[in-house]
Amino acid sequence: MSQSNQTHFDDEYDAIEAAVMETERGRWFLREFARRTRATETAALLAAIDRLENAMKAGLQPLPAAEEIAAAANGSKPALPGMRAEDLEGNSFESKILYFS
Repeated sequence: MSQSNQTHFDDEYDAIEAAVMETERGRWFLREFARRTRATETAALLAAIDRLENAMKAGLQPLPAAEEIAAAANGSKPALPGMRAEDLEGNSFESKILYFS
């Protein structure tokens, strides 16, 4: 996103936020939205931690770091030892990511 597009987006966001914050109901909505979002994010984080703990207990090796997975999905670097870029050729990005999970 270019700097001018980002600035425009920020200006629009600020204007909408200011309009919503003008009323008590708008302020309540933003607080409630933030609370629900935090709860959802916390639940997802706890589930991920639980999966990691279970994998460690089962003696599984951790997946490569996210940067390595992204590089492999883009075809610039193999994510697993012995893996070749040709192994993933022609696959969509989503199927490449699923390959690693």
